[in-house]
Amino acid sequence: MITLEIAWDYRRDEKGRVKGFCSVITDITNREQTRLDLVEREAMLRTSQDIARIGSWQMDLSTHEVKWSDQVYQLFGMAKGHKSI
Repeated sequence: MITLEIAWDYRRDEKGRVKGFCSVITDITNREQTRLDLVEREAMLRTSQDIARIGSWQMDLSTHEVKWSDQVYQLFGMAKGHKSI
């Protein structure tokens, strides 16, 4: 099975009448499989963190924005989205 992405556009004249049609069909099978693999690995990571009772986080050093995994929120007993300890 292949996965396709289809984009199209109508070409119109100055009065808005359709004068032509352009379409592009792109095979995105590899991109979709990569996305599905990532979803599966993220689920495995969440399950592993839940079982081990560990979490993960990352910080953007230029903005100081911190992102926590769901398990970090659970470990600190906080609602998801809460930003300070």
